[in-house]
Amino acid sequence: MEGVASAIDSPVNVDIFPDVNVLITLTLNQPTFLTACQKFRDDVIRETIGVKITASVRRVFDYKVLGVNDLVGRVLGGLTNHLSVTTTRGRDELLEKATLAQCDKQILRGYFKNQILAADSELGKNQLRAVEAWVIRKFDDALRSAKNPVLLVEFLGFLFELSNDANEDFNTNYAMLHNDLQIGAPVSVNPPNSSSRSKIELAGVHDPEDIDHLASIWEYIIPQARKAVFATTDYKDVIANQAELSKLEIYCETPTYAVDAYKSLL
Repeated sequence: MEGVASAIDSPVNVDIFPDVNVLITLTLNQPTFLTACQKFRDDVIRETIGVKITASVRRVFDYKVLGVNDLVGRVLGGLTNHLSVTTTRGRDELLEKATLAQCDKQILRGYFKNQILAADSELGKNQLRAVEAWVIRKFDDALRSAKNPVLLVEFLGFLFELSNDANEDFNTNYAMLHNDLQIGAPVSVNPPNSSSRSKIELAGVHDPEDIDHLASIWEYIIPQARKAVFATTDYKDVIANQAELSKLEIYCETPTYAVDAYKSLL
């Protein structure tokens, strides 16, 4: 009990920073590391830890997730137009009576194939694959429940609702993430200087984004004699260099163990 009491009485000189990949996983429900990132969020909430982010993380996070959300909206809007034009051959007077049958699934498949190929990031491609699965499942459900081919206008109504729901879910997840993690304004280091970047590179990190994030953290903690835990799913460029980065008082951990590492440093 003495150790617990002393930890509670001592000043908190440790900060915890999530990487962009953790924030993106939680906001967009990306499946690969979702369980680990949800554990990180739950651990932070349970321990009432205020999470910090760097300006570089906030900038990259907003750029990527807002871009993907816009992409999903554009693709669903484009699908509505594509189905209308393809099914009616551009004749608006046929729109009200036009129907969709099993063979029309190939229209959907071809459209999504082209959009996924055109997406310029793996994150965007993955999100479009998820949207494609939702649309095809709804299409199959509609065919099974209908005695006749599905009315085109009814399916277009579903696509409109799906687009609205996807945007609403995104906005809710985006706001809840900042609330759950008690994320405040980014720490005031932007951009980090070349000397700080060099220290991170010498520790073995080579990705420019990771270098910016970690150099910003280093510049923030060193003048205040603090320590930092960096929660990330980047095994290759960051976790692989845990030992060297810890010499800079930056302790990199996976989301599963990040809060444990934070508590051990108090």
